[in-house]
Amino acid sequence: MELQYKIDKLNKELEESKELNEMLIKINEEFGKENDRLYEQIDFYKNLRMSRSMKKSSKPKRKHQRNNDSEDSDDEIIDVDVEMDEKDEKDDKDARMEMKTILKTMPAKFDLDYDQMFMSKTNVDIRKQLIPELMKSLKPNFNPTVTRHP
Repeated sequence: MELQYKIDKLNKELEESKELNEMLIKINEEFGKENDRLYEQIDFYKNLRMSRSMKKSSKPKRKHQRNNDSEDSDDEIIDVDVEMDEKDEKDDKDARMEMKTILKTMPAKFDLDYDQMFMSKTNVDIRKQLIPELMKSLKPNFNPTVTRHP
């Protein structure tokens, strides 16, 4: 009798486990379907392109500006939102590309020593030689109105 009771109890637990297992299988299938839908949405959104106007409004350009009115510190830097129009952006990109090209054409003697600090004597001397060379390279496209004397 006691043995029959244990067998019935085990059969009941087995049935409950089977029901629980079936329920978990159904839940897992639903999660699988939801997962597939989410992957489809990800693929769909990956293929979409954001318009330029939306990119600009979602990521405004920031420039740093010194706040000279501050009584606490003249060196305090505040962020000011500055919207750059497409022409300014293109000009900036063109200027960066031109500067990279110019720097690539400079002799190796003008390369900074990256093992030392930027303001080290060696790097300062290199920059003093580099600046006139850069000005010569830029002269066809840029004629400064203000000259700087050391």
